[in-house]
Amino acid sequence: MRNLINLIQEAQDTSLKKDILNLVKVTDSEPILNRILKILKAGDIEDRVKAVLSKDADARKFVDTI
Repeated sequence: MRNLINLIQEAQDTSLKKDILNLVKVTDSEPILNRILKILKAGDIEDRVKAVLSKDADARKFVDTI
């Protein structure tokens, strides 16, 4: 999990990234953390994130940033 946090921290800092990091840091739920790790390791994460975010009007504005 620490590797995931390190990878995110190496990317350009944004408030969205900080929000995500903070949520991951305080989450103790193994099923949720396992799912996050599985999604990040699955590859083609960029396309998958775009597909999910584009469905939400509020999140759509972050697609290019991510």
